[in-house]
Amino acid sequence: MEGLTDCHQCGTKFKWIRYKNQTIARFCSKSCFYKWNAKNIASFNDQRFQWNKATEKEKEERLKKKYEEKVIKQEGCWDWKGYFDKNGYAQLNGHNGKRHIPFKAHRVSYQIYKGEIPNKMLVLHKCDNTKCTNPEHLWLGTNKDNTQDMIKKNRQKGAK
Repeated sequence: MEGLTDCHQCGTKFKWIRYKNQTIARFCSKSCFYKWNAKNIASFNDQRFQWNKATEKEKEERLKKKYEEKVIKQEGCWDWKGYFDKNGYAQLNGHNGKRHIPFKAHRVSYQIYKGEIPNKMLVLHKCDNTKCTNPEHLWLGTNKDNTQDMIKKNRQKGAK
């Protein structure tokens, strides 16, 4: 199969020939491909968010943006259209350029709508729905508070 098309880099018309499963050519020469590729990789790297170089405010804004893209706000528990961890908790995925950084979505929601989470404090669910990120269903507590809440609601393993 052959045809005539414009180069994506320089705009020159060129003739291409495609064999079997090859894709249609987009560049008139390797030189044009390398120029286009270098320009687009630089553009991509400029747009990529680098967590380890970001200020605290930039991190907060990025988390809020990612959170708002995944949350489904509705009456009652807010649904989640993102990833869930192995325990069923809604999760946001971040990256610091070297490795994956998971964020629990209910903790992010609490920080956005209610404020900072003090050290060693947990964000607990009134609704016992691990997928829920509605800030009205979230409260701060210690590990002991979480255990007492579990016992009070008869949610411990083996309880019926």
